[in-house]
Amino acid sequence: MVLHPTDLVQVSAHTQHLCENLGSHRAAKVAVVLAYMNNLGLNLFFFLNLVSWNDLDCITHLKIHYEHSTLMVSEELPLNITQWHQLPQSTNSMHVQAHGAISVLECFAFTYHIGDVIGGELEGIRHVLQCPPEDLSMEELCTLFIEDPILKLSTPGFGGTPQFWSLLLSRDWHRYTYP
Repeated sequence: MVLHPTDLVQVSAHTQHLCENLGSHRAAKVAVVLAYMNNLGLNLFFFLNLVSWNDLDCITHLKIHYEHSTLMVSEELPLNITQWHQLPQSTNSMHVQAHGAISVLECFAFTYHIGDVIGGELEGIRHVLQCPPEDLSMEELCTLFIEDPILKLSTPGFGGTPQFWSLLLSRDWHRYTYP
C-alpha cells in the first residue's frame, strides 16, 4: 500500500510532506537503502532490532533515541502495524508470505498485551465471580439475576472489565455455529 496523504488522515504533517516529495520510483529508493544496509552488514530485522533498544550504543545515541521515541509516540505506528497484519496479496494466494504477519502479530498481541490486560481485569473481578457453596443450590441458581453482574462487569471504573467487555462485543458471534 502506498501512502497517499489524502487517504490517510492520521499521518503527521511531516510524513505527508515526505510522502508528497518522495516522487516516483519508490521501490527503487527502498532497494537502494536496503542495498546500503546490506553493505554495512545489516538486514532489516537486525536494523529494527538495534533501533528498538537492543544495543547500548543505540540507546544512548541522540539521533537514534530521537527517531525511536518519535516512532513510538506517533499516530502512524498503528497504521504500520495494521499494514504488517494485512499485507496486500493476490486473490486466492496460498503462499505463506501472502498472509503477512497475521499469526505473529496475533500471537504477540495475545501473549504480551491482550492476555495481560484481560487477565488483570478478570483478576480484579474475581470476587464478583466467586460463589460460596451455599449459593450453588437449585433455589439460588434459579433466582440469579444475571443483569447485575453484567452491568458491573461492563462498567469502567466500578471494578468492571471494559477491555474484556469490548472484546466480547467486538466479535461477530453469530458467525459461529455449535454442534
